[in-house]
Amino acid sequence: MEYVKLKPNQFKHIKFCLVSLILLLFCFMALDRFIEMKKAIIITSIGVLSMIIIAFRNVKIRKYSCLMENFIRSNNLLQVYYNKLGKEKIGYYPNVEYAVKDNLLYLKFRLDGTLISQKLRGIEQALADCLCAICVDVEEERGYITYIFEVSIPKQSIIHSLEELPILEEGKILLSNMLIDWKKSPHMLIVGLTGSGKTVLVQYLMYILRNQGVRVMYCDPKNDTEMKWFCKQNGIKYDSDINDIAKVVREAEEEMRLREQDLNNMELEEAEFNPVYLFFDELIAYSKIASKKTYEEVSKRVSSIVVQGRQKRVYVGAIMQRPDTDFIDGAIRENFCIRICMGQASETTYKMIFGTDFAHVKNYRTEKGSGLIFRVGVDKRVKELLVPYMMKGEQ
Repeated sequence: MEYVKLKPNQFKHIKFCLVSLILLLFCFMALDRFIEMKKAIIITSIGVLSMIIIAFRNVKIRKYSCLMENFIRSNNLLQVYYNKLGKEKIGYYPNVEYAVKDNLLYLKFRLDGTLISQKLRGIEQALADCLCAICVDVEEERGYITYIFEVSIPKQSIIHSLEELPILEEGKILLSNMLIDWKKSPHMLIVGLTGSGKTVLVQYLMYILRNQGVRVMYCDPKNDTEMKWFCKQNGIKYDSDINDIAKVVREAEEEMRLREQDLNNMELEEAEFNPVYLFFDELIAYSKIASKKTYEEVSKRVSSIVVQGRQKRVYVGAIMQRPDTDFIDGAIRENFCIRICMGQASETTYKMIFGTDFAHVKNYRTEKGSGLIFRVGVDKRVKELLVPYMMKGEQ
């Protein structure tokens, strides 16, 4: 991979030459009324066109050069001094190079041992804010640190009906730009405020799972009419009554225990059981309508499935508007291998979902259906998620 070095005022001379040639061309054109200047006009015009071509050929380098210079100056990552005439001179400027390959932007900084170069570690979020892109990886080796970003913005798929959603082999779900392997990364934690596209995402997930032969159940203490109709139309078991929800959760855990016994009897660690996926929309809402005893029992059973359900192929999808510290503590969160936050959220929310290392991530997309995702065992860093957009009036 070939890197290009980025320098301060990297293309200042091209701008100076272009402006000078344009002014000279106008001067020759004005003088042409009195003196024969056609040859000079032609030569100058060729020079102007040459500078324009050079500028266009280097537009990408100029873009990243300007972005990096602004970033370096705004974060005080250089040393400047002024000569006797008061003109700024750069005494130290970080050695930074860039390369683009496979839709990824690589920004490589040299760690040369200076005090300033020591500040070049841990700047991925500041760079992400500068580029308005999510950092997908950070590599450090042989005196260099490289920050990697996606170059182009992923496009959101547009569909007109659920039938247009791709149905892959069991265990895999494709949502616009993201492949989710729910077997390899079991259990989903889905967080998002009202209007963020969280409900549509859950509908897509359940529809695809159902079409892959998965037994899907949806617990909805809020008794959402639209979701109730959706589940009925797609063969998904829907429950909103307090006791019915408690029964469904109990049966799911009992199914897991029975499968555990089968595995022990067969002396196996894992078997191809028919998968079961239990989606629970707002455990917090359930705590407000159920008795304390019932809520604690249901919460305990759900947590038990999250911790022990993988080998028995019993999975949980926890849906909530904000992370519940009573349920999503550190130990439980680590067992949710697919963590999604739709829309925008606070640092506290991101910390609860993705962990301390990714508390400062941001979703730079504003359209409905955009969010962030982290797949344990697959992703090194949080990535963008785009849920397919369904045209209004069509289902």
